Amino acid sequence: MADLFLDIRDRQVRALVTDGEDVRLRHSSALAALAADGSRETGRHEAQADRFQAGELSALISLIKAEGGTALDRGHLIIPPAYVIRSTHKLPRLPQSEALKLITRKVAAESREDEPQVQIIPMDLEQNSQTWLAEYVPTDTLRFLKKEFGSLRLRSVTTATQSILQAIEPIREAIFNAHAIFEVNAGTIDAYYVSNSSLLLHESLSIPADDDERQTNQDESRSQKRRIFSILDLLYRVNSQYLAANPMTPLQKVWLCGSDPAIPELSSTLMDAMDVEVAILCEQVGETAETCAFVTLKGFVRSQQKGTCANFMHPDLARRFPLRKKTGLFIYLATLIMAIALVWQTELRISRLKKQVAAAKKNQAQQKGQAAAAAAIAKNLENLRQLTGNQVTFYPILRELAMNLPDGVDLEGLAYSRKEALGQLEISASFPHSGDLGTSRIISRLMAVMDNSPFLARQQEPQISITASGTQKRVAVKFICEVRPHDQAK
Repeated sequence: MADLFLDIRDRQVRALVTDGEDVRLRHSSALAALAADGSRETGRHEAQADRFQAGELSALISLIKAEGGTALDRGHLIIPPAYVIRSTHKLPRLPQSEALKLITRKVAAESREDEPQVQIIPMDLEQNSQTWLAEYVPTDTLRFLKKEFGSLRLRSVTTATQSILQAIEPIREAIFNAHAIFEVNAGTIDAYYVSNSSLLLHESLSIPADDDERQTNQDESRSQKRRIFSILDLLYRVNSQYLAANPMTPLQKVWLCGSDPAIPELSSTLMDAMDVEVAILCEQVGETAETCAFVTLKGFVRSQQKGTCANFMHPDLARRFPLRKKTGLFIYLATLIMAIALVWQTELRISRLKKQVAAAKKNQAQQKGQAAAAAAIAKNLENLRQLTGNQVTFYPILRELAMNLPDGVDLEGLAYSRKEALGQLEISASFPHSGDLGTSRIISRLMAVMDNSPFLARQQEPQISITASGTQKRVAVKFICEVRPHDQAK
């Protein structure tokens, strides 16, 4: 299954197309160059620079699909800061799960949303209190992004802050005092000061734009020097702000990353200006500085693979067939009315058949010729009683399988058979082979789905086989379950 990981902050497109742990496509471009009117904007940071018009993301995704030449199954997005609402909360010292509940209730009261998607990051820790950075994405924004992705299923949405913390996770254990991560992009600088357990400071700064677009080669050289000076000035200011607020936690090391081409030059200049060790943060040890533009995106990929992603996607929107509460209630009510009408019609027909049987028995002595008709009516009555008394409904079973099957598991087939009064359902599924441990986990989750179902009773251990399709191995699993009748499934 091919996944698209997309970072569109500052209107600079960074995209990775992955298949498992393999990167199949690496794309980098300026989103302004993709405008339909052919304009070539510089993409500088403004109040609404990170917001998108309807259809812009759809066109971008179509371009990446065409460039990659492969079908995309799921989409993952690092959302621009303009769509994220941030706030800090100072609470008594609590476990992170309890603090998340309190902050979520506060955000729900302020935003008037029933289930706001909130993620928190630990910050300053004092003797009796803890400060938390809360990030929240409104549901209307998530609905807009899901519409822009179209047929591509938007599986997860996260922020740059969450992704950069995942990217530096391998080096956090070695932090003794504090490290600074400066992500320098075309129009913004994101500064993160972190310790081995908390986020000490986070600032997002705008790089001043050069308004003169008509420049010679000499002017361009001067403009580049002015830009580096502006970046150094911003970094010096934010570093002074950190040192003033944290005099007991000195800066140990600085990491540089981002899409700005001046990062290698900044590395040596910043070392002299701040008198600390400076290094370029690459995806892996030994890689070139050119890959530092994808560090945040690779942190997002790593969190997905490890299952630690801070996902802001609303569960109702993540479902394949999302329903609002009112719409779902209306559908369930309509289904209930149809079921009541069906039962009423069945009971009415049974009552009519009973009257016919009684009349046939009363006249049996006088009208022997009607004996065969009475027997047929009695047989029909018995069949109806069996259907209504031992009825199997397949819609709840299909719904349960669709909602509970693990990701990556394909349902290959269902075969229903009836022996005497018992119904049997043969369920066939398959999934990609991912090693003995991964395969065992998926099979265990499948067995748990069957064992916990109120409609199925597993009769024997699953039949497991491994098949090869080209270079990929797939695991085929077959379950044979007894189907509980509708009146016995509680």
